[in-house]
This record gives sequence, structure tokens and C-alpha cells, in this order.
Amino acid sequence: MQKLSRNKDILYEGSEVLWQTEDLALAYKDRLFDYREKTIGINEPIEQGWDEVKSNYKRKKLVRKDKTKDKAFEDNVWKMFYNAGFEILSSKPFKLKTKRIKISKKALIDNPELKKTHTEIDVLVKDGNNVFVIECKSKETYGKSAQIDSAINKITTKKKRVITAIRELFYDVDDKKLDIHFIIATEDIKWSSSQEAEAKENNLIKLMYEDTLYIEEVIAIAGKGTKYTLLNRLLYDKEMKNEYTITALEGKMGGQKYWMFGAQPEELLKYATVNYRTKESSFSNLKDSYQRRLIPAKVKKINEYILKENGFFPNSVIINFSREPKKIERIGNRAKYEEQGVNAALMPVRLTFPKYYGSAWVIDGQHRLYGYADTEKKYTETLPVVAIRMEDPIAQSKIFVDINENQKAIPPELK
Repeated sequence: MQKLSRNKDILYEGSEVLWQTEDLALAYKDRLFDYREKTIGINEPIEQGWDEVKSNYKRKKLVRKDKTKDKAFEDNVWKMFYNAGFEILSSKPFKLKTKRIKISKKALIDNPELKKTHTEIDVLVKDGNNVFVIECKSKETYGKSAQIDSAINKITTKKKRVITAIRELFYDVDDKKLDIHFIIATEDIKWSSSQEAEAKENNLIKLMYEDTLYIEEVIAIAGKGTKYTLLNRLLYDKEMKNEYTITALEGKMGGQKYWMFGAQPEELLKYATVNYRTKESSFSNLKDSYQRRLIPAKVKKINEYILKENGFFPNSVIINFSREPKKIERIGNRAKYEEQGVNAALMPVRLTFPKYYGSAWVIDGQHRLYGYADTEKKYTETLPVVAIRMEDPIAQSKIFVDINENQKAIPPELK
């Protein structure tokens, strides 16, 4: 089990970073419902806001209190990351000691946040070198809200001090190579164009309630394997720390260059996303989506085939690179291959994926890929892949339509 460095100096009293399975399970249970329950003595008076509920207790009473909408939303965001497979999350409440800096009296009057020597964080999540600091805001009825302005102000005011504290907190774990991202998650709040512009200017990630519904839908299908989908959504088009290089065969068909290779599902999931259309989303690349929704029954059937029957799929997953591959290095020489009587229509290359989150879209094979997502076999099995590079989403969607229109089901009598 990993340990934190100097956490007693950084964490405010009562705050914890949870990464033991049992600790996370208990924290999840506390957030499971939109209400809180506790037991009190049989003769003890019931506090205001609490109601007695039917139970089998004979010497005590079970009472329940509904969570406020904002606290329920905060818990739902925490649960989304937990269910998606993130293994390091914050306790509730969670506060970091953030040192005060020298500042003018006028600035203190204008911004009371600067007076505090600690910062409360609604949800803190860590995965590898990525840390997410999440501020959650909710409104009773849908509409615009100044809560977003206050959230932006709170983050920008203390951003540097929070980053310093987080680097100190995880010092022994990942050295200082952390990427710390700030998210504003909202429910029933309409963002104004000026709020969106200010958030973008300050490199803050916008997460809408509709986005959480999309991720929860994927979680119901892919379970803990949803982690990479969520990372690709939140960090879309941001540069990754690590590179992925594989040996591939490069060819050309219909004037289009393509690469064929084998890849572990876990590696594909780090880069490839399944984009299906949705009415409203803050995930920027969804507007050009053409995929059908994942079918839970189909993913489950494939999952069972993989696990119970040790099944495999010799047909290829087809992906499109949304950016140019970082590097393509030829292996060998075409003329020398042909001298040896080897058909060199396909040339071996070392192919390095684009070094960006969400840099590949799955055109065909999404159910096969997600059939591995919640299994240990995603680390050991290999999927055959054909990759192309097309910028135009209309051209990609044409390939998707051609594949699905021209593939014919096997007639029952042939089976």
C-alpha cells in the first residue's frame, strides 16, 4: 500500500486520502443514497429535518434525512469516479492546509477567500500522474447562477497554493511530475458565454450533469474499465506523459494510408473513445459523433464469451487517428525485401500513437473493445487493429455507414 509524505502537515484535521479498498467501500456506502440514516435511542427526540422510518429495531429508532441537492450531486460526482475505476479519492469533508501569502489589505477585503489558511475541496481524485480538484455546484431549478463565478474566483484565487499543497501531499508517490486539473461540475446550471470563456481562459474543465449521465451509462456497461473513457473526455486533446509505440504494417488502399497491428485492449482504451451523439454535453468532440450507442446486452455477451469460453475475435477493430501519429519509422528496405522474393506491399514500421488523450475514435468494434474493459484480460490479450488517419468526421462516418450497411448477417440455414 502506498503512503503519503508529510500528510499530517498538509491535511486539515479529519481529512483523509482514501486508497485502501475497504476504506473506499465504506466511503462509497456513505454516498450511495440521496439521504442519510442513523439510529437513536428509543426515547430520544428526533432532530429537526430528520424523520423516523420503519425498521426492525426494538430498542432504538432509525431516522432519515434527505441530503440537500448540492450535497447529493457532490456525492454522485464522487461515486462516478469511484465506479469508473479510480482508486484514490478524498474523504468527506476534505480540506488542505494552504499557506497564506502576503497581500494588501484592500485585496483581502475584496476577496475573503484569501484570508483562509485552508481550502475545502468537494472531490479530489488521483490516477497515476493526473490529479483532479473538483468544485461542485447545483441549483434547485434550471437557470443561470452566480455560483459559477464564485467557483471560478475560489479556484483562481487559491490555485497556486492548492497545487503546492497537492504536490507536497503526493511527494513520495509520484515525485513532482503531477498534472493537476481543476474541474467545475454543475447540475441544473446554465453556463453563460462569459463564464465559459473565463473558465477556458483559466484552464478550468467544465463538467455538466449531462456528462455525468453519459459516463454513468458507460459505467453500467464497462464498469471499472470506464476510467480511460472518462480521462479521454475530461482531458481531450491534452498532451499525455507517456508514449505508446508498436510494430505495424503500413499499406495503402483506395488512396488511403492505413496501419495494421495488434494491441492490448487496455492500451487502446487509453487513446480510443467511442463517440455517440448526445443532445447536450461539455465534451467538445461529441458534436461530430456518428457512433451508435453501446448496447449493454451485446457487451455482456462478448464479455461472457471472452471469460467463460476463452473466445477470441480475429476480425479487426477499426480506429481513426484524430491527429497525425507522433512518429512513423520504416523497418527495413522495400527493395531488399523484394530481392529476397518477399511481397513488400505492406511495409513494417514502428508506429508511435499521437501523444494526446482521445486521439483515436473507434469506427468499428466498439463492443469488442468494451467487452474487455472490465476484465483482467484487457492487460494480456491482443486485439487486431486497423488504423487510418482522417480529419474529416463526415469521411469517417461514411466508412462507419459503409461497414454497417455492407456487412451481412449469416443466414440461419448456413449457421
